[in-house]
Amino acid sequence: MLPHQTRTPPFGTPARPESRFTWEAIRRPLATVAEPADACWIEAGPGRLVAALAHPIGHEAGGPQLAARAIDIVRTASDASLRAAAAAVHAALVGTRGVSLALIRIEGGSLEFLSIGTIRGAVDDGAATVLPTQPGIVGVGAAIAPAPVITAWSRGSVLLLTRDGVIESWAALPHGASRLTTGAILRRLSGARGRPPDDGTAIVFREHA
Repeated sequence: MLPHQTRTPPFGTPARPESRFTWEAIRRPLATVAEPADACWIEAGPGRLVAALAHPIGHEAGGPQLAARAIDIVRTASDASLRAAAAAVHAALVGTRGVSLALIRIEGGSLEFLSIGTIRGAVDDGAATVLPTQPGIVGVGAAIAPAPVITAWSRGSVLLLTRDGVIESWAALPHGASRLTTGAILRRLSGARGRPPDDGTAIVFREHA
C-alpha cells in the first residue's frame, strides 16, 4: 500500500438513485500532513456525470483552501462548457500559486476531458486509452483555455482520474480495467510504483451497462 494512504467515501453529491454511475477514491496526503490537499466535486444523474479534481501547486500552507476555491468556482459553472469553467477558475486564481485542474463531463455517449497540469486521465472500455493533458498552471501566467478532448463513451466503460503522485508510469494501468471492480482497480494502483514523498488522489468512475 502507498504510505499515508487513506480510503475515503465518494466525493461530492451522492449519485441519484436512477444514476448508472458509481465511483470510488483513494487519497494520499504528504507524510508531514494529516489531510490531502486535493479537492474534488462529482455530480451524477441519469445518463450524465460531471466532475472536477484540483491540486494546489506546492506544499505551502493554504493549499487545501486554494483547491477548494477552485472547485467552488467549477460548481457554480457546472452548466457552462469545460473551457469556460477552466477560464473562470484561472481568472479567479490570478495572484495565487495556482492549481492543476481536471474537468470531465460524460453525457450522450461522449466524454469531454480537459486537464491542465499534473492530473492524468485514462478510459478503459476493454482497452486502455490515455487522455492528453495540457501543460500549465491554472491561475498563473497568461489565460489558459484549451479545447477539451472529446471521445466516445459507452456503458460499461471505466474512467481513471489520478494525480501523477499516485502512478509513476501509465504502464501500471490495470489491463482490462473495465472488467474489474472499482475496488480492485484501486488495489492495483495502491501497489503501483509511485512517488512516496508526494501526495496524490485516484478516482475510478464507472457507468454500468
